[in-house]
Amino acid sequence: MSCAAETGSGKTLCYLLPLIHKLSRNRYERASNSQAPQSVVLVPSRELADQVKAVAKSLGAPLGLVVRNVGGGRGIGNVKLAFSGGTPDILIATPGALWKALRRNYIDLSDLSYVVMDEADTLFDESFAELVERILLQTQVASDPSETLGLGRKAQLVVIGATFPGGVGELLKQVTNLGSIVTVKSKRLHHLMPHVKQAFLKVRGADKLVELLQIIRTPAAADRDGAGVLVFCNSASTVNWLGYLLDDHGVKHARLQGQMPAVMRAGIFNTFQKGLVDVLVCTDIVSRGLDTQRVKTVINYDFPPSHTDYLHQTGRVGHMGSKSPGSVVSFVTHPWDVELVQKIEIAARRRASLPGLESAIHQPSPKAHFTQFDSDVKME
Repeated sequence: MSCAAETGSGKTLCYLLPLIHKLSRNRYERASNSQAPQSVVLVPSRELADQVKAVAKSLGAPLGLVVRNVGGGRGIGNVKLAFSGGTPDILIATPGALWKALRRNYIDLSDLSYVVMDEADTLFDESFAELVERILLQTQVASDPSETLGLGRKAQLVVIGATFPGGVGELLKQVTNLGSIVTVKSKRLHHLMPHVKQAFLKVRGADKLVELLQIIRTPAAADRDGAGVLVFCNSASTVNWLGYLLDDHGVKHARLQGQMPAVMRAGIFNTFQKGLVDVLVCTDIVSRGLDTQRVKTVINYDFPPSHTDYLHQTGRVGHMGSKSPGSVVSFVTHPWDVELVQKIEIAARRRASLPGLESAIHQPSPKAHFTQFDSDVKME
């Protein structure tokens, strides 16, 4: 099964609620000597793993379900520790950490009932695809719904995302029958959110800092209600450089990017979530599934390189449960930025979906090859 819905629409609960319901009903059917978790939720970042664990634990603990998570970047000792207290019912893991556990036989995936792949467009891009393939080949994924029932049952596969890159089918065909995958998607998938104000500001590169400071310091961006501001950059080096400049101008902020050591990354997003700092300068690591209800303003300091990235980054405001619909300001600097903006504006005027984005998992073409995975949408 695949589920495609816009960012901030509650996809985490959409898969966790039925998963926990079924696990709580079937928990006594599980072999008492099984060393395999009943379900695995695969996510692209340790921050998202922590977030999903918190939600799953709040739902599953009253029912006696054990929930654990394991993320990368902290060494094999911490991976081993995650499995030292017995087998969890629900395991939330990043691909790198889960593969380390599999290689050292800390975990067995042969008795899974459910495999969930959250933020599929990121999991299937070239940075994760090889690891994801190895992990899936260690599982027994059902090729037909009938195989998920009775003795010797296989795992139900659930793929969650706001869009699906073209290489998903090439990988999944190795573990399941693509014809058996049912896609459920929302009506406004890949549409710009009508309640979120979006502006495109054409600005020279040398003037971007001045414009950023003006937006950050306006009451509308971060007022007394403790609203947050996300500033997206396209690279870790830009995050660091921009952070130093904000320091020079006395702007209190935090920085988050994927090249930071795990110890440094741990807690940074929670600091922002708790309101201890209102400005977070980051790469798109924050745009993939993290809860950003307190965010009122998104600033794309660097224009996102693709429509997929634009949807995810602008989707950090206007979430279900947010107190404000929020706004997005995108700096347009380069000629290639203008081309993307024009297509976005056309889609907005026509109230149509953004072009070139996939909402279903397709059969691969005969010439397709695994190494062709790319999370960025290529525009004609």
